[in-house]
Amino acid sequence: METSEAREPWTSLLLLERLRSGDEPAAATLFARYFGRLTGLARRRMSARLSRRADPEDVAMSAYRSFFVGAREGRYVLGRGGDLWRLLSAIALHKLLKKVRHEEAARRSIQVELPIDRVAEDRIVRTLAGSGPMEDLTAADELDWIASRLDTFGRRVLELRLQGLLVPEIARDSGRSERSVRRSLARIRELMADRIDLASRSPSRESAGPVPLVASGEVPAASVRNYRIRRMIGAGRMGKVYRASPLSRGPDVAVKFLRKPLLERPDVVRRFLDEAQIVAGLRHPNIVPIHGFGRTDGGSYFLVLELVDGGDLAVRLAGSPVAEAEAIDWTIQLCEAVEHAHGRGVVHCDLKPANILIDGRGRIRVSDFGLARSIARVDDPRRAGAIEGTAPFMAPEQVSRIWGSIDRRTDVYGIGAVLFTLLTGRPPIVGPGLADILAEVIATTALPCPGELRPDLSRCLVEVCRRCLSKSPADRYPSVREVRSALAEAREDTSPRPSS
Repeated sequence: METSEAREPWTSLLLLERLRSGDEPAAATLFARYFGRLTGLARRRMSARLSRRADPEDVAMSAYRSFFVGAREGRYVLGRGGDLWRLLSAIALHKLLKKVRHEEAARRSIQVELPIDRVAEDRIVRTLAGSGPMEDLTAADELDWIASRLDTFGRRVLELRLQGLLVPEIARDSGRSERSVRRSLARIRELMADRIDLASRSPSRESAGPVPLVASGEVPAASVRNYRIRRMIGAGRMGKVYRASPLSRGPDVAVKFLRKPLLERPDVVRRFLDEAQIVAGLRHPNIVPIHGFGRTDGGSYFLVLELVDGGDLAVRLAGSPVAEAEAIDWTIQLCEAVEHAHGRGVVHCDLKPANILIDGRGRIRVSDFGLARSIARVDDPRRAGAIEGTAPFMAPEQVSRIWGSIDRRTDVYGIGAVLFTLLTGRPPIVGPGLADILAEVIATTALPCPGELRPDLSRCLVEVCRRCLSKSPADRYPSVREVRSALAEAREDTSPRPSS
């Protein structure tokens, strides 16, 4: 077992005592000190097979979660020579053992955004001539699985071969020998054979049962066969989004499919279904509406949403700030959407530029309620132990309950994080890795002031942003309505005065 604080034997004991007394800096110190070591321990103890299915940072985060809960309940006692590293590493190894026993993939608690498939999946789907929409999507999922097991050269060979190029042409395009191309194609064939064998041994999805009831019929039933899948327009850890055209008359829509491997995760499936129910109950011009919900022939689930063609704020910003007036206008629209959700008992919990779309009229449209929670059930046991969100935009209470429970003020923080990004071109928290960002999230130190990064900002607007991003929920605006009112005052303050 690794040794920790031999030179400072009282450090662990004092930290644990301070943590029990509710000392917030102690929690931040514990997180920053041990997270990297716990991650390294989990990574070293994972088998090659398990490392492909589980994330060591997920193990470390789960260990921290259990430790904080146990410490608050007084389950842990350290003597004069006690060592918190031994305790935390034992908890982490126990978590790892449970993963091995269950032999199931573990999803990272932090919802990290993924780029659109590196194999140009939308182009691959279009090359599969003669197949219907569901056959296209099934093929795309299979290719996704195969591509994930190839190196960069292998993925390029796969893409070119699907475009119809022969071995000599692929060799010329890639600058590699024909022998290397043939070797890569042989590897691709092996993976395809493995995939086919795996599918033949898997239970049929056809018998997966009827579509669960969602929102008591508020979400219209939909059949994916009524749409022609055009191309993939986005991808996240939970699902993929495609542009689709109705076979009958009507505008194009966005169809969001739950990733097939996640069908084995009841908690993830339930969250996907919850999103349909939540969005169905929200009807506001600044929220992307849902048009339908259904299940594919293969047993997966999908949502049909309004297509917003203008892109999202993350793409629009591209690392650059916007003018004060535009930032205020967009954030006020965001407040109106979130205020509507709060009025119907829903906290979004994942407000960030990538989840805020802009339509052709320049209007803000809030999307992706996949992490949303009911205000009446913020302590839903189905979500117990999960740390969910996008790290640079997460409120402290989303990482550690030492900061309190998730409530409306969690979205106030999220609005402040979006405003900060609009004003500065970067998130409120940046760091070289996930551990550094999360340590900063729960630290008691204040976040950087947008006025320090951009001195030309009005003092009134800087104060609105600063208060929204207060680490303690009690120091933030108590409601989104008050944020909106403060932004309206800031707009008046920054408006040019007519010359007299």
